[in-house]
Amino acid sequence: MNATIDVLGKRLQALMGDVNFRSDYHRALESSEQLLEIGAHNLAEYEKIEAMPEERQRRIENLIWLILAEQIQVEALKKYGNSGDPSVRQFIENGFSKPEIELEWEKYKQLAKEGIGNEGLNDIQLGAVYHLLDLLPRLIIELIVEGVGRFRLLPRAEAPRIIAALVDMSKETEHADTCRHN
Repeated sequence: MNATIDVLGKRLQALMGDVNFRSDYHRALESSEQLLEIGAHNLAEYEKIEAMPEERQRRIENLIWLILAEQIQVEALKKYGNSGDPSVRQFIENGFSKPEIELEWEKYKQLAKEGIGNEGLNDIQLGAVYHLLDLLPRLIIELIVEGVGRFRLLPRAEAPRIIAALVDMSKETEHADTCRHN
């Protein structure tokens, strides 16, 4: 983890207080009950955030997106030479399309279908939920692209070149102004 992300992570933890999302999703693959338990726990934790003042919620959300932008845009830049939305989308899609991720997602979907199937929904409701489960990876990708896209980060490796170019542009502007006034 780089130093910037470490600092941002500490700020995020301080803002979130006692909110403690479970991230042991590998355990969720054991049974639909585990999946529903972890989901219920995380929903309760999210409700704690919802109960916070709006300004604090906004700061938490911005820090989450900034941390993701710091990671994803840098990787997209390395892989595609660009950190804009199309490159970020491609980077995330490539991550989602890895066979092990696809297999894991299929397991989650199956467990979710088993868990939801026992909730007394009619066929139309179940069909709508199953359709949503099928759309979820695409929705997640678009949510991440939109959230990360709110932050356009300068690649640190390129910062000296960008600064030098701006200094040169400033000198040229000063030179042009001097020539016009003489």
